[in-house]
Amino acid sequence: MARTPSSIQTQAERWGAEAKRLADNGDVPGAFDLYRKAAEALPGAPWLQHRTADMARKLGQHELSIHYFRRSADGFIRAGFPRRGIAPLRLAWTLARSALPQHLDVFGDISQTLVNLQRQLELLADAEVTADQTEEALRHAGIRGEPAPLHSILRTADSTRITLAPSQG
Repeated sequence: MARTPSSIQTQAERWGAEAKRLADNGDVPGAFDLYRKAAEALPGAPWLQHRTADMARKLGQHELSIHYFRRSADGFIRAGFPRRGIAPLRLAWTLARSALPQHLDVFGDISQTLVNLQRQLELLADAEVTADQTEEALRHAGIRGEPAPLHSILRTADSTRITLAPSQG
């Protein structure tokens, strides 16, 4: 029997409520498992993606955390709330920065997306700070002369609309 969208949402809400209870009682691994099930059932629910990312971060699963923070940002952007997408992108950026130089491509992609989103929202000073911090992080990680596509996106205005493709985790 196929599950209806309303039954999937109802089940995901139950998982989310139980995950919150577990997290409040200190069971972060149990909460993460349930949040992850709920997040997979409702991939467009930005707050659910964000909570899942937080639990993954608390468990030290930074790659998964980045994946869910990016999905959270994407959910906010797709729902018409691009400003709300900045915080989860910034958290993903911070986690990716801590994994340099191993995850240069992920860091570069998140940096580009964040800078472009900030520019799109006319947060030009924020975009400049993010670009400067990205360059500093690359220098600190021993990466000399950032990759050309990253440099061009960080230093030139981009008028394209931001939509994130679901990242693979």
